Amino acid sequence: MFKSENTVPQLFKSYYISNGKSVPCGERTFHYYRIDEFLRTPFPLVPSKPNTHDFRTCPGCQRVRKQIINRLQTRYNKFPDCCEWHKNLKRIEVFDRNDYKDSHIQCADSIIYCYDFILNHQSTEDWQYSIKSYLKMAVFRFGCMPNGCGSALFIETFNMQLRHLLANNNVKDNVKCYVNEILDEMIQPADIKDPIEELLHIYNNWLDSFPFDFPEFLPLKKKFASQSPLMTVQETEGAHEQECYNRLVTNKELIEWLNVKSIELLRGMRNLSGIIPAMILTYEASVECKLLDIEEAKLLHLYVEEENVYLETLTNWLEIQKKRIAIIRRSVPVIDGNEAQTSYDEAHRRISKFKIWIESQNGCKFLKKIVNLKENDLQVLFKSVCTMSDSVFRFDREVCNGRGSVDFLVSRGSSDSTLIEFKLASNTSLESNLKYQDDIYMRACETGKAIKVVFCFSGDELNKAKRFCDKMGLSADKDYVLINCREKPSASKVKSDSDV
Repeated sequence: MFKSENTVPQLFKSYYISNGKSVPCGERTFHYYRIDEFLRTPFPLVPSKPNTHDFRTCPGCQRVRKQIINRLQTRYNKFPDCCEWHKNLKRIEVFDRNDYKDSHIQCADSIIYCYDFILNHQSTEDWQYSIKSYLKMAVFRFGCMPNGCGSALFIETFNMQLRHLLANNNVKDNVKCYVNEILDEMIQPADIKDPIEELLHIYNNWLDSFPFDFPEFLPLKKKFASQSPLMTVQETEGAHEQECYNRLVTNKELIEWLNVKSIELLRGMRNLSGIIPAMILTYEASVECKLLDIEEAKLLHLYVEEENVYLETLTNWLEIQKKRIAIIRRSVPVIDGNEAQTSYDEAHRRISKFKIWIESQNGCKFLKKIVNLKENDLQVLFKSVCTMSDSVFRFDREVCNGRGSVDFLVSRGSSDSTLIEFKLASNTSLESNLKYQDDIYMRACETGKAIKVVFCFSGDELNKAKRFCDKMGLSADKDYVLINCREKPSASKVKSDSDV
């Protein structure tokens, strides 16, 4: 393993040239400094101790070192006027040419030191770790330039000349390949894209593409929108894992993580075959909108190519749900277009259809799937299965005109409106509500028409509702509708009138 006389670099300076960068990601904003947003001055590289090959006594190394110094001398003398990019350094207040004193000599030394180190360590047990560690320090010592000021001074010469030296027969072929890969990884073009911004962009795309609008996923939306995506991974290096460090993930690694996370979440989603029709409109709208969002984003090239990994998973899953919804749709009562002339008659027509579906078309089986069923669930169910998008009537839910919210207000203009109020027979306030509530709502909504719908889920509840009906003289009142929500036996097994 590499050991030098002094592995601690000499003092160098770092200056932040900007206030950093802020990138929104979900509900958070990430603030960070890019490497091209600060100026870091170079420092001399420390050579390794003399070994089998010693650049200090090697005529070839000394000759090459002098050639590099002579070749860089002219450019060094002109710095920072050596190129259009480096000229921009003069606009930076903290720039001091003295910080780059003898940079041409330090570059030549770095090339020779690295070549010497590779020759001496290419046959050791831990050669990859040792060589990579030394090359890291060699590249780091060049410092860095802020955006618009070009690459670190002489870094291109270091990169090119070291590769040239490695081409000789003294370096093993596998070592040459490894070093070239390391140099490609460490020395990037000055105008390279911002890797952090790219990762955050990919995560934002996933947040927009995943069906978080589904009721099952809605509670998770805030969690994933407020947490950090996978940004770093921990790695160890060396034959004996001497060094442990965190590195930024690649785009591919983040995308694979998002795909695994998508599959994990989708597996927890219940089968839509068990969803009650009341929720079908919610799921159907979410599926259609999400597919359109993904299609539009692809058209506008908002995704990087690698994102097709998780996009394919999501789109295939959404298409399957679309087919399931179509199957469930066929079990939902269809309201034909033969609408009545008044809001009152139209309200009765749709309530009648709803009653038939629950009592005679297995709608009661869907109601059984709702845990802790409430009046609100029945309202949503009625709204979803018994309203039409192109109707001349408005079916407004939870309308409040002064003294509470009425369940439904069916209207056709301001002069024709009818109220619909849903009640559970199990409600302990059933009698008082039916006695007084509708009159108050009718006055507030300025209508004289109201229909009361009572849902009964047991024989006792049905008898309770009938007794109240008889007590109030409502047996012949068509505006008092009882719906028997108990599951019925098949026609061949009916043995009494109560089972009809």
